[in-house]
Amino acid sequence: MQSVFQQDKRANPQLPSNPMLHTFLLDENNEVLVVGNPLENEKIERMFWRTVKEKLGTGQKEKAND
Repeated sequence: MQSVFQQDKRANPQLPSNPMLHTFLLDENNEVLVVGNPLENEKIERMFWRTVKEKLGTGQKEKAND
């Protein structure tokens, strides 16, 4: 079974081959905020939650320690 990205590779050959780059957090304007899979990388997970909290207005803007 092919993944969506393998199928879309024909339609969009610019998709990176690294699966870690196939996960995006987008804002309300479809602008990319975070790239990477937060389930596979702790650093990305921290960045993901920090960004979500900032966008929701529930967290203070934190300086990245990463």
